[in-house]
Amino acid sequence: MPPAPATTLARHDTLDALRRFEALPDSLCPLCFWARLPKAQIFAARGREREALALLETFIPPVFLVEEVLFKLEAARVHERMGQRDQAIAKYRFVAAAWRDADPELQPFVDEARAALRRLSAERP
Repeated sequence: MPPAPATTLARHDTLDALRRFEALPDSLCPLCFWARLPKAQIFAARGREREALALLETFIPPVFLVEEVLFKLEAARVHERMGQRDQAIAKYRFVAAAWRDADPELQPFVDEARAALRRLSAERP
């Protein structure tokens, strides 16, 4: 049995992991978000931002709030790298608001979003 994408990621083989992620049909589990985020992160790291955003900006049912926030944070990062400031700001705001009273383990994400909002606001023309 070939290794799963998570196994190849653990070995830091992102190229093989991406190949395995791409082989997984979306119809296999339409509500399985576990594969979309690392796949999008690999796309973004390889300069394939549009493909990353296509994965990150899919509908996520409201019961998956944690996943939604993580997807929005990654989408904000990608939008910022692409120079799409307004989209990045909207998504960073969502993260900061969603987890403003979060547990300490989640505060680094909130801190990142707030820092990005300060940075992007300072860059305003």
